[in-house]
Amino acid sequence: MPQEEWVRPSPVDNSREGSGIPPTVTRVTPAPPRLSSTRVVCAGMLVVAATLTACSPTPTPTPTPTPVFASEDEAFAAAEATYRAYNDASNERRLGGPDAHPENYLTGAALEADLTASDYLRAEGLTVTGTVVIIKFEGIDADIQNRGTSLTALVCLDSKNTRVLDAGGTDVTPAGRAEVVALEARMVTNEGALQVEEETDVEVARC
Repeated sequence: MPQEEWVRPSPVDNSREGSGIPPTVTRVTPAPPRLSSTRVVCAGMLVVAATLTACSPTPTPTPTPTPVFASEDEAFAAAEATYRAYNDASNERRLGGPDAHPENYLTGAALEADLTASDYLRAEGLTVTGTVVIIKFEGIDADIQNRGTSLTALVCLDSKNTRVLDAGGTDVTPAGRAEVVALEARMVTNEGALQVEEETDVEVARC
């Protein structure tokens, strides 16, 4: 706090001499030093910087993603279980099961293909009946290093017990249709669960 400065009485105060009234002493308080605008700005920046430093949380290290599966064998086993569940749901839908939703096991191109096929059959008044049997499921390759696992497997299906019927119930199954179908199924994890992303026809001899 600035110290007060005492000065001698001004000449005006001398008129009081002999009146018994003590001379008036003027108290002068020095004005505070003026700060330049540059110093004010710099001081403000220091305050802001100190505030941000005090309030900013300490950065949290990003955890390393944990693979969904511990090994390729584990991934292939889960993929086969998923594909078999998908096939069971497809068979149930062909049998007219109201709660069958095989599309829940599909994503990407495989889901689009399923929806397109369903729309085509509905538009043509066709129905597919019977069941498909998985006769082979064999893992080909898998990437399990990242959180999003992807893998490819060979799937062999026996479809000899399925038939295509028209609106009148007549069997219009194409003549010479192959009874065994060989596919390469690409599967990926979606929100932690495996789904079929794409299916491609391959040589039946691989079965």
